[in-house]
Amino acid sequence: MTKEYRTASEILKEKYEERGWNQEMGFDTKATSTEQIKPLPFSEEEYRSFSVLLAKLALQDKDPNLCETYFELQRRAYYGNRYSPIEEMSKNEQEIWSLGTGEIVEDVKNHIR
Repeated sequence: MTKEYRTASEILKEKYEERGWNQEMGFDTKATSTEQIKPLPFSEEEYRSFSVLLAKLALQDKDPNLCETYFELQRRAYYGNRYSPIEEMSKNEQEIWSLGTGEIVEDVKNHIR
């Protein structure tokens, strides 16, 4: 008895179809290419300092716009500059995500729900 294996791309495509995220939403994989993400004009040290400050302000002020700015900063630093994520920020990032989106983030054995 052989077991059928599917690639990650096949599973992802199936999930997109189930959710109706294909052509109806105009999803363009080229638009999300990491090659098109502009790098930050910061050194890694400046990025880390600014990131921590922005996270503190977002939580202190409970400002969804600062939350969105924080995650845009992270996206550009990671994909544009290839800076590594700041490990100590994971707890704060969960709070910022919950504040910015209204979703509850629950960390369960290295899997975020």
